[in-house]
Amino acid sequence: MINKKTLLIGSGFMLGTLYLLQYLVAIEVISCGNDPRLACYFFLQHLSGFALGLVPVFVFSGVTYFMRESVFSTWLKSVYVYLPVLALVVVATSSNNGGYIFSSDLFIMLMMIIPVFAIVSLTLIIWKWSAPRHEDSGKIRSRGT
Repeated sequence: MINKKTLLIGSGFMLGTLYLLQYLVAIEVISCGNDPRLACYFFLQHLSGFALGLVPVFVFSGVTYFMRESVFSTWLKSVYVYLPVLALVVVATSSNNGGYIFSSDLFIMLMMIIPVFAIVSLTLIIWKWSAPRHEDSGKIRSRGT
């Protein structure tokens, strides 16, 4: 299982790397050529979509870093579902229509899936954070008599 620190550092590193790569292409340190139909542009489209989708993972990872382990582990289960769905959406909605960074289909799909993940994450975090600290706090215990 992934721990808090690994997820926070890993998602931050991935975000930084993806945005650095996009920046290097934007300032033409890495050249894709002049033809927008090149595979480089489609690759950048996929990277941009995945990087945008990782932003809420990084943000909520930072939020849960300072909370109880039970809050983090509950939220982490939603990440295990979200990341494969995000990858599938990014790969499945590749098309050559649209702009330089996002195709219109990819952008629409990302604007649907990211808020859903954010709302689910926020709901899970608040629900688990406001729950009693002990799982058995509602049970009546005998005093060993």
